[in-house]
Amino acid sequence: SSPTWSAGYVADAPYTLGFYREMGPEHLAFAALINGYAAPLQPGMRYCELGCGRGYGTLLLAAANPDRHFVGVDFNPTHIQEASALAKKAGIENIRFVEASFTELAASNDPDLTDFDIIAMHGVYSWVSQEVANDILSILRRHLKPGGLCYVSYNTMPGWVQVAPVQRLIRAPDAGDSIRKFSSARKLLELLEKEDVGYLKVNAGARHRIAQFQNLSLQYLVHEYMNESWNPLYVTDVMQHMAEAKLSYAGSASVIENRVAFNVPQKLMQTYSEAPDVGLRELLKDFFVNKQFRRDVYIKGGVRLSQQQLERHYEGVCLAQFGTIPEGATDWPIPVGTARPQPNVIPAILEAVANGPTQIGAIRAHCERKGVPRADLPGVLEILINADVLRICRI
Repeated sequence: SSPTWSAGYVADAPYTLGFYREMGPEHLAFAALINGYAAPLQPGMRYCELGCGRGYGTLLLAAANPDRHFVGVDFNPTHIQEASALAKKAGIENIRFVEASFTELAASNDPDLTDFDIIAMHGVYSWVSQEVANDILSILRRHLKPGGLCYVSYNTMPGWVQVAPVQRLIRAPDAGDSIRKFSSARKLLELLEKEDVGYLKVNAGARHRIAQFQNLSLQYLVHEYMNESWNPLYVTDVMQHMAEAKLSYAGSASVIENRVAFNVPQKLMQTYSEAPDVGLRELLKDFFVNKQFRRDVYIKGGVRLSQQQLERHYEGVCLAQFGTIPEGATDWPIPVGTARPQPNVIPAILEAVANGPTQIGAIRAHCERKGVPRADLPGVLEILINADVLRICRI
């Protein structure tokens, strides 16, 4: 069984190494910007990752941003020891790793562990108990600056509704460590699938999920399914929690999920636009696409920019080509299907960024010379960012 300090969280298997582009300061600032908010990217910016695991992502951000200060917090001493050793070996000095529970951090008076411009957490929020979630809200209330951003990604409903019983079955065996428990549960599930039991007959989503297990690492699966407080959340619940910490919903870090036309079927556009508040609109979007995982950006206070300021900030954002375009690609995935940009738009954008990182103002000017209508550009940029062809970067 898990040690008592872990509060029901898997602690006997290390977390996977990963880097999530949505957690980068520039990316988060862009998500806030396209929703009308100025973001805190001044020199000396302070960034904290809650539940940083083995510190890999936080370290990459610190290495790429030597003029900013990063803090990674995790309660697992093995994770923190590994992360600190890697930082030392790589000679990265603008980072500090702290072994602490969220309860301890919420109560901390260490001047280095407060006044953050960004507090980020990946996956953590829907894997912790209510008490721990309350500690996270205290951290946001006490340690995030006014105007600061919070990134929170989490398993969400309704996308997990068919899989919840599968998770309960995985948690049922109680002998052995997490990896062993998961392995025996997986065998059991594969048998149920093979025999086509009643539950799986009527729940294709659960069957599909079980089929995916063999392509995923055991470490990942253990952390995804074995936490005691496994609790996919509705977006409206998270909005309510965050409001207690004086944070309001700013938008999605999956930039393509902010554009209404990409997320709402045409026939439901009126229903969506008649929804009385942002909570119901976001919840409807989650129903439209059967959302399983959200990447939300919240802001503490947050001053909305005027249209003129918005344009100026937007033109100053820098993009770089990161990936290549699949041969002959004309249709691009968006949440409610596919989009087909005019054939001249993407070539013009790629020409504009061909010599390295380029500001959107310059991309726009180049595209206008190539006959691309001004209104077409933002949506196509979002499609290319979503496909990882372009990434938001620093100038």
